Amino acid sequence: MDMGLRPNGSNPGQTYIWYTGEPVYQFGDGLFYTTFNESASTSNNSKSFDLKTLVSAAHPGYAYIEQVPFLNFSATVKNSGTVASPYTFMVFANTTNAGPAPYPNKWLVGFDRLATITPGASSTLNIEIPLGSLARVDESGDKVLYPGNYELALNNERSVVMGFEFTGSPVVLEKWPMEEQQVLKSA
Repeated sequence: MDMGLRPNGSNPGQTYIWYTGEPVYQFGDGLFYTTFNESASTSNNSKSFDLKTLVSAAHPGYAYIEQVPFLNFSATVKNSGTVASPYTFMVFANTTNAGPAPYPNKWLVGFDRLATITPGASSTLNIEIPLGSLARVDESGDKVLYPGNYELALNNERSVVMGFEFTGSPVVLEKWPMEEQQVLKSA
């Protein structure tokens, strides 16, 4: 009867983000009628970003700082099978030391689909990762970016993994509630 999202006591948590049990099918499991081999397109050297510098930078073209892409996740996908097929992918983030425990298992930060890839051919996927997709909601409802180590991984198989670190102090991206609700009173 405990509907808390985060695991605690006898509650194993809710949704793919927090559930500590063994799912029958993971969120994002899929089926291709061919096989693909994925590899990093660029160096996956660890990157470090200062939170204060990131959030204080100008962000022309974006209404809110949390929409600003700060990192590109790229991979090359080769159709190693015998059937032409599009490739649908998801990029998940996870951390084991950023912010307060418990830590989410993983959470979706980007997804897209590559057009049909013929057998033997390759295509490159590129996902821009916005700052807001890495923020967690604290107990007050505020969206907070926490310093710590993070990973970005391609699909549930984690065939391509990129690590990075946020340094500095936690930064609140969005206070809850942002605005007071406007309630119309009837006469």
